[in-house]
Amino acid sequence: MRSLMCCLVALVVLAVPAAAQTNRSEFESRALYYAIPEPGDITCPDGGGPLPSLMPPWCVDARTKVRNRLLTGAFVQTTDERVWGPVQVVMNMNLDASFHGPVWGSYVVALPGRGNWEGTWHGKYEGMSLATYRLVAHGSGEFDGLELRAVIVWRAGKGESWTGEIIDTRPQR
Repeated sequence: MRSLMCCLVALVVLAVPAAAQTNRSEFESRALYYAIPEPGDITCPDGGGPLPSLMPPWCVDARTKVRNRLLTGAFVQTTDERVWGPVQVVMNMNLDASFHGPVWGSYVVALPGRGNWEGTWHGKYEGMSLATYRLVAHGSGEFDGLELRAVIVWRAGKGESWTGEIIDTRPQR
């Protein structure tokens, strides 16, 4: 009886880590943005109004606050066909006079006929030509039960470089 108990305990201990494992796959992608259908609400907290331009700087030598700026684009390269399609980003920013500060928002990657990735992102602008951020998205449709996580680097004129992973969050059997 004692040896049977030891065997049962060993089986339970061995089975728990296997059930807790998740299925992950890494990817690298590149996205470009080609339109700003909604420039967003741009204000200059230090006074005055923003310059009437789609591109920064809006508040010359002053802080800039941007809310609900809408960008659209698409992936132009990927190592995983699940990270492909049109991209829609809502962006918010609190920037100092040198265009440094926190940025955050939401985004949707839509793969027609397959599903969507919807999530949030946050990071920082580091001047007018570099931003870095992290994002987490949850899948729908064919991607239901999957989570996409990525680190993104945006460089002016070059678009975004994504390095990330897709995690299967469904219970493993």
